[in-house]
Amino acid sequence: MRKLTTVGIALMLALTLAVPTTLATDEGIESKLRSVVEKNFSVAEEEDLEKYMDTAHPQSPTYQQTRKLAKRMMDRYDLEYELLLFNYIGEDGKYQLARVKQKTTNTSEAAFRDNIIVNIWAFRKHEGEWKNWNTMLLEREFL
Repeated sequence: MRKLTTVGIALMLALTLAVPTTLATDEGIESKLRSVVEKNFSVAEEEDLEKYMDTAHPQSPTYQQTRKLAKRMMDRYDLEYELLLFNYIGEDGKYQLARVKQKTTNTSEAAFRDNIIVNIWAFRKHEGEWKNWNTMLLEREFL
């Protein structure tokens, strides 16, 4: 009985000490991830491909495809991006997830359908900074 009590106290102490550490590492994560999205939108509007790709994780399976698509979009259109909603979902292993709703409008003469889309963004750290790992389209509404 005494061993069981000692083990129980040790377990409670370990959990008590672990909780503040976990909370401290998550502190400010929502604003950090939101900043990645905001930077992604602003450098896309500036049509700075290198800074745009700096918001993407270089080991992402879609990195090269994203680079090619972004270059084509920047060469063809003058797009404006507006963040309508950022909802931090949570952590899954080495990934952080957020729901992002954005409005994309074209200010050039080239044919483009303005839209509102909702994506799930997955973020992963690279050299100490959060980067966009991948996105998944959930909804698209053409305006």
